[in-house]
Amino acid sequence: MPYIKRYQHWLISLLFLMVLLWGSVRFSNFKKDQWEKDVRNQTLETLIAKKSSLEKALYSRIYYTRGVAAFVSLKPLITNEEFGHLAKEFIQNDSVISTMSLSRNCVINAIYPLEGHEAALGLDLLEHPERKEIVDQTIQSHKTFVAGPVELVEGGMAFISYTPIFDSRKDQSGSFWGLTDIVIKRDALFREAHIQATEKNLMFALRGYDGKGANGAVFWGDAAVFERQPVSITIELPYGNWVLAAVPQVGWTFYYDQDVVLSTILMISSIIISILLLILLKTTARIKSNAREFKAIFNSLDTLIIEFDSEGKYVKVAPTNLDLLVCPPEEILGKTLADIFEPEMAKLFLNAIRECLKTKKVVIIDYPMVIKGEPKWFVARISYKSEKTVIYNAYDVTNIKKAENELKESEEHLAKLNAIKDRFFSIIAHDLRNPVASFQSITELILEPSIPQTPQELKVLIKSLNTTSIGLGELLENLFSWALAQQSSIEIKPISQCLHEVCDRAIVSHQSHALLKKIQLQNMIDIDHYATFDLNATNIIFRNLISNAIKFSNPDSVITISSELTKVNNKEFLLIHVSDKGIGISAEKMAQLFNVEVNTTSNGTNKEKGSGLGLILCQEYAKMQGGQLQVKSELGKGSVFTFSLPV
Repeated sequence: MPYIKRYQHWLISLLFLMVLLWGSVRFSNFKKDQWEKDVRNQTLETLIAKKSSLEKALYSRIYYTRGVAAFVSLKPLITNEEFGHLAKEFIQNDSVISTMSLSRNCVINAIYPLEGHEAALGLDLLEHPERKEIVDQTIQSHKTFVAGPVELVEGGMAFISYTPIFDSRKDQSGSFWGLTDIVIKRDALFREAHIQATEKNLMFALRGYDGKGANGAVFWGDAAVFERQPVSITIELPYGNWVLAAVPQVGWTFYYDQDVVLSTILMISSIIISILLLILLKTTARIKSNAREFKAIFNSLDTLIIEFDSEGKYVKVAPTNLDLLVCPPEEILGKTLADIFEPEMAKLFLNAIRECLKTKKVVIIDYPMVIKGEPKWFVARISYKSEKTVIYNAYDVTNIKKAENELKESEEHLAKLNAIKDRFFSIIAHDLRNPVASFQSITELILEPSIPQTPQELKVLIKSLNTTSIGLGELLENLFSWALAQQSSIEIKPISQCLHEVCDRAIVSHQSHALLKKIQLQNMIDIDHYATFDLNATNIIFRNLISNAIKFSNPDSVITISSELTKVNNKEFLLIHVSDKGIGISAEKMAQLFNVEVNTTSNGTNKEKGSGLGLILCQEYAKMQGGQLQVKSELGKGSVFTFSLPV
């Protein structure tokens, strides 16, 4: 026994060395798989971000051809000049798009811009075998097809997005009319999507020529990427897909080589630790006590490390990342959390410390804080040290939080843009088609020689034509104004003017519509009331509010436009009220009245149609001028729409 006791430190150290060596081998094997897995996960996160950026940049251009296809499907007799104006509105400021063209019966008959591309006119897409296959797939699937990339005559590579057009005037499916396409510059598209051949020690490549996915050829980047066990992700196209792949520039074998280095380091570390253990076992009780402290600190992250007691008092501060402290160490040592922080924040920290002391388990908290005037976000791990102390380890995750918030905001913004786009196409597809169809039906009835018409019947038909034309005119005006507002193309030039005269002109423009329903329009705006406003924007507000009031007023009623002065936060405003005694608005529709994503339109008292854009335009133009639009309404008793302008 004395012999064993004499050499017990050596035996314990030897046993400890064997355990460490065994653990090193196990850890090395584990790390070998873990390193590659971590790198693959990080690479996948990068690819997901690239996928989102590329799909966003690509689809935002594909929607151009879909918009043109929707327009031409309703107006198949479109002229080249009309197409030129339409294409100009879409792509004139888009550096990614080279050209947009229109191909009636698959023969290019119009192209924008024309300069430098005259040779393309008259080109039959069906004469080229490869293009004929693409056109056939596009027609059969009714979907947009992204072809290429192909080499442009003027130099560079580009994708061509083909969208089929079907004449939908008579039925929903329609007959094939032709194609519209855009030429998307490959390099400009990739620059906008922040895609490069090499980035962050990664190599990227794309395959799927003509949208053939994994079966397609590699058309960008080093083809060898796909032969090196890459991490890949699918880029979804309207028809088909691409495959985006990435591998580390150093290759996967680099991480296997690291395993050898790690194993060597662990082996040497195991021997050193065993020797140190032998020394530690021969030291005093004081060293043993300090060993527990060392173990607690060793198990913590080397970021901001603080020792707290059970009352939240600062016991020790490790000399690492002191810039993350709210105060210098000398100002907080010996003080409690309640002395440094607001009560709510101090309570958060103290509760976490006491939970750690109670459970003897790691407690994780996250919280925001302002450090030296800069907002930051932290995640902290609180580890048990002794019955009365804990080790607090915090690290800065501000950049991660910012990235998460930016991604969330981007997703919300894209969702809103998608809803606005759907609303716009819905209006084009339905609200424009209905009055055009009505025009066609009435004119065919008037011109039908087999059906004799009396003067009174003709008058009724012409009156119906007039009512439809008024609604169509208002819809086109609102669509144009709304499109300008969405593009931020409107310049507000406010000047001080008299509202009474502006209202008079608006009433005159709606007098015929009012007379048809025997409605009286009264301008009660005080002639001495002036406001600072943009004439065009305010005309649009008056036009829509008066038209809306006429639409939902009963025949033989009165619509009153009045004004009053008021003050908000010591600033003077002029309120203009447009009051009617019409059918009113339900509370349910009131809640969604100014939401462009929701269709809240209703038929007027004479079955007049509306798009729902008028009130949204009024609200936007009022805000642009520093005012706002409000509404009060009661079913069966009428509505009062009020917009304000600064005096």
